[in-house]
Amino acid sequence: MFSASAEMEWFRQQRHAICHLREGSDYLRYLRPFQLIAGYPINPRSALSKLATVVRLAAYLAYLGTLLHKISYVLYRPEDINYVSFVSGGITVLVAVLLLMLIFTVHYDAFHQLGSFLNDRAFGRDHPLATGIRDRWYRWSNGLILGPQLCILLILLQTWISRQHLKKHTMLVVRGEPVGTEFDHFLYVSCLYFPTVGFFMGCSIVNAVLVGFLGEMELLATCLGEVFETVERQVKEEGPTGQPESRALYWSTLHGELRRCAQRHCAIFTMLPKLQRMASFVFLQHHIFSLGLVVAGSYVTLRGPALRENIVLSEYPISIVLEYFIFCQLVEKLQDMNRSIGDRLYGTEWMLKLQYSRDFQREYRSAALTIRLLIMRSQHRVRFTCGSINPVSMEKFTEFLNLSYSIVMFLLSIN
Repeated sequence: MFSASAEMEWFRQQRHAICHLREGSDYLRYLRPFQLIAGYPINPRSALSKLATVVRLAAYLAYLGTLLHKISYVLYRPEDINYVSFVSGGITVLVAVLLLMLIFTVHYDAFHQLGSFLNDRAFGRDHPLATGIRDRWYRWSNGLILGPQLCILLILLQTWISRQHLKKHTMLVVRGEPVGTEFDHFLYVSCLYFPTVGFFMGCSIVNAVLVGFLGEMELLATCLGEVFETVERQVKEEGPTGQPESRALYWSTLHGELRRCAQRHCAIFTMLPKLQRMASFVFLQHHIFSLGLVVAGSYVTLRGPALRENIVLSEYPISIVLEYFIFCQLVEKLQDMNRSIGDRLYGTEWMLKLQYSRDFQREYRSAALTIRLLIMRSQHRVRFTCGSINPVSMEKFTEFLNLSYSIVMFLLSIN
């Protein structure tokens, strides 16, 4: 009884930790276990990390060698479509993971700085809506981290239940013939779990950090939209008796609030280029390799006669398409959130709220200049690109779907 209650209490604590961002907790805490599984991002300066990476690279290259060996002994008959597609998909995933490990090793310092930025929650801490805004986006961040991993476990479980490890395309093959016991084949196909986690981790990291930026930008927009009400409330709480003292306190408080918001705005757009550079390479490799995986998975599913096997094979390309869609949608949302900062500030009717007087003309000009700069900066487009070539948007996602569909239809027609 005690054990059951202790387990229920542990589950309640984990659920609360997933849904609520506690003070001092790591924003990317649920990403850390999957970093160990995927093998990146890792600290390139740590000797232990270097050793673990060398071992992992050797294992991945050995597995890649077995897949290349399998594909070299294929006769390319019509009945070998599933075999060729699965092996080619495994090769694609392994190559993609090796590239992701390289990308995140190069951008490890940027990844670390982005995590530190999201863990700095001093801005807006006293605002009554700050906790709710950050908790809401934190839940979305955890969902984008844990969701793909749960899908991978579901696909792996269905693979075991449907005994896919007894199919030739998932077996350990030497010179065209399966070798080893059933348990050996089970372990062989299960080893694909690690590079599969790594393949999805790239987009999960970028998506989770993007969601963190969305939360900080929404909180900034909320603070700017209520900046004059906040200043008036603080002045009223101070309660100076004389009119000159009241006006001096008003301008100094307004200057402090605008300065605080401008510093946070500057911090966001100082860190954002680091995310843009990292996301550019991640999205480029995801676009290229996902195209091959989606086409191969769709083609095999449409040709395959076995329903259970088709369900398992179709879940992987569906998950990839969802990751692609989420990233494009978050980029669009980030652009809208950036514009909303200026819209909320413009909606305060600041030109009417700022009353010019000769005694405080310096403070007036400083406040007006800060507000104008914030509004102008919010009108600039936040541009994420696919390898510094094409901008990422929902239009890009539509092009991806159209291209995938066209290639699949072409393969079906020539078959």
